[in-house]
Amino acid sequence: MSINSGLFAGVAAVAAQATAFAVISDNIANSNTIGYKETDARFRTLVTRSASVSGFTAGGVVAQPLSDPEQQGLLQGTTSATDISIDGNGFFIANKA
Repeated sequence: MSINSGLFAGVAAVAAQATAFAVISDNIANSNTIGYKETDARFRTLVTRSASVSGFTAGGVVAQPLSDPEQQGLLQGTTSATDISIDGNGFFIANKA
């Protein structure tokens, strides 16, 4: 294993953790935003070539933000007769007139 591959594994882990903290911070900052849908950070391993007798290459990890568009956002009541929302399963269908 070279020194570069060993350092890459550590740097990849720190970068993935920084991405996860950014996702958490965004969720906290938007916790009272109407219609905001939370984002999760999913960690994924980076696979390298398989180990052999003569060497080993370190892998790494990456954090990938994941949002679910079907997740329910926060609802807020209004006094306007033209404001609508769907509570539960469903989508708005919008067509050109």
